[in-house]
Amino acid sequence: MEIITNPPPVKICVCAGTKEQTDELTQYICEFPAGMETDVIPVYRGDEIIGRLREMPNGFDLCVLCGRLPGMPAEEVAALLQVMREHTDVILMGGNMDFTPSSRENPHIYYLPGTVINPDFARAVGRMLLRYRLNHAPVARIRTPDGALSISLQSIAYAARKGRGVCYVLRDGRAITGVTVRGKLMEELDALSHEPLFLSCGVSTVVNIALVRRLTENAIILRDGRVLPVPRAALKEFGKRLDAAWEENFL
Repeated sequence: MEIITNPPPVKICVCAGTKEQTDELTQYICEFPAGMETDVIPVYRGDEIIGRLREMPNGFDLCVLCGRLPGMPAEEVAALLQVMREHTDVILMGGNMDFTPSSRENPHIYYLPGTVINPDFARAVGRMLLRYRLNHAPVARIRTPDGALSISLQSIAYAARKGRGVCYVLRDGRAITGVTVRGKLMEELDALSHEPLFLSCGVSTVVNIALVRRLTENAIILRDGRVLPVPRAALKEFGKRLDAAWEENFL
């Protein structure tokens, strides 16, 4: 398998209560291990964000708002962004958590009570960047007996060893049997397990953690009711890592 990802640079607007805070956040996000190219744009007044947005055909992909912004409250900026570019992701730090019920329930606005850079902020940034990457459809190129096949990476529910190859089972139930050179089987599974939403279970299975509902003593139960039998020994270690992976990816 080959994973093909080439998303356009993610455009990130940063604005905080002071120039020093804005510059600190900008530097942090510029150095964040995003796994993709970023274009971080510092803005020093809340009302200037709306002006910048009007000048950009596609707007920002992510906007980080921190504290009491000069020119326009962060809450108003967040609400306006959703009106002008309804799919803009916003991280709102230290804002009014209940400024409007509709905005409070908006999945594109993530709230943090504090205004400092901490692990919660890092996870929020990671979550938003992961969403951007997944929305730009990484493609898995799989070698099959009939030639190479390209499919959306997120359409894979799980992959498991089958003979000398790997069987990729999709969300819709279809199965694709890949072929591999002898001795390269683990490399096929490793390519998938290195993706953020996939987690290896034992040495012969990789699972899309977004589709896992629960574990039993000897199986993984997927959200659509499918049952993936797995040896008990492998599930024990998988369960330990699954909770951490869910939290890290905000699933």
